[in-house]
Amino acid sequence: NDIARFLQANLGRVDSGLAAAMRATHETRADRQMPDLAMGLGWFRSTILGTRLVVHGGATDGFNAYVGLDLAARRGVAVLSNSEHEVQNIVVHLLVPSVPLYQPGSPGGTSR
Repeated sequence: NDIARFLQANLGRVDSGLAAAMRATHETRADRQMPDLAMGLGWFRSTILGTRLVVHGGATDGFNAYVGLDLAARRGVAVLSNSEHEVQNIVVHLLVPSVPLYQPGSPGGTSR
């Protein structure tokens, strides 16, 4: 429930005393880290197939997490995993369905 409330607050779907601060964290503060990967305050900003996303992920031994926000559509996804497998592709696929979902067991590690 906490993560769902966090997503809703970041998307402006619920009232929060931190709304202005959350919006400020989404704004680009540095854009020279990597091409087409601007940085907000703790968030990365990226355009994937024309959809502008605000994302952040992290991992520790045996666990992985990734959060993505489509601010324009006011949609967000969080994926938490108790494995070391990347979950970024799942989040991106759910927000931008035309991005293929990676199939780790497919020949050559290709998407299908």
